[in-house]
Amino acid sequence: MTSNNAAISETEQKLLEIWRVVLDSSTIRVDDEFVDLGGDSLSAMMCVSRVHNMCNYQIPFDGFFMDGATIANFAKAIDSSNVVSRQTS
Repeated sequence: MTSNNAAISETEQKLLEIWRVVLDSSTIRVDDEFVDLGGDSLSAMMCVSRVHNMCNYQIPFDGFFMDGATIANFAKAIDSSNVVSRQTS
């Protein structure tokens, strides 16, 4: 993570874009937790759909309400999944 907490990967940047639109905030950082930003069940569903469309990855709905529900952690899971799928192709 950089000292100013800027997105450092392409996946983090995509997730930042989604969260900023859905949560209507331009001040979201990659280590902010979804619930702490005011995320609720409707915004979680919107994020699930947008992440699936943009990243071809299905984040579990309940994942948004667990400890560690951050852009950084979701990006790691998405990027790990993409590595595995490329290796098995």
